[in-house]
Amino acid sequence: MFMFSVVLLGSCGKEGCTDPQALNYNPDSTKDNGSCEFFDIGDINIGDTMQGGVIFYLDGNGGGLIAATADENEKQWGCSGIWASTDTLIGSGLSNTQNIVDTCGQGTAADFCINLSLNGYNDWFLPSKDELGYLFNNIIGSFSYNQYYWSSSEADSINISSAYAIKITSGLEMSLVSKTTFCKVRPIRAF
Repeated sequence: MFMFSVVLLGSCGKEGCTDPQALNYNPDSTKDNGSCEFFDIGDINIGDTMQGGVIFYLDGNGGGLIAATADENEKQWGCSGIWASTDTLIGSGLSNTQNIVDTCGQGTAADFCINLSLNGYNDWFLPSKDELGYLFNNIIGSFSYNQYYWSSSEADSINISSAYAIKITSGLEMSLVSKTTFCKVRPIRAF
């Protein structure tokens, strides 16, 4: 007669804060150790590092926008000659990004952002025209001088081969650029 013994192994893993909404979230942690620290709305400011990037916009209701601290490689906006039905307002970047991906498919700057996993977060998107302008006005992170950065906002339903991009020169220059042009990308996310 054979005897079998069963050995139960405890789960091995790195302990830390596993809540992505916490200030001290650690994407490498597999077991929560109760150390998560959450922010008080009154304690956060533009320029604070939080949740994978730097805060550049606060909505006054406890939410806001966070930018990645570095540029991503140049990408085409894509979808030239096709209207993806985008908007320019603050708060429209995520829906714009999804509209671009749904309409144009893979290989666009929006597709890159929506599939990006950075600093433990995977909910990045391409900022709208107004979000990008706000980001540049607050100069969060270092930006390349005299280089265009894509927004997720198109010109309009008539001029369907252009989208808004911004560049830093002696000031900020917002321009309509051909969707086939390669421009830098600065992903953002909401909290």
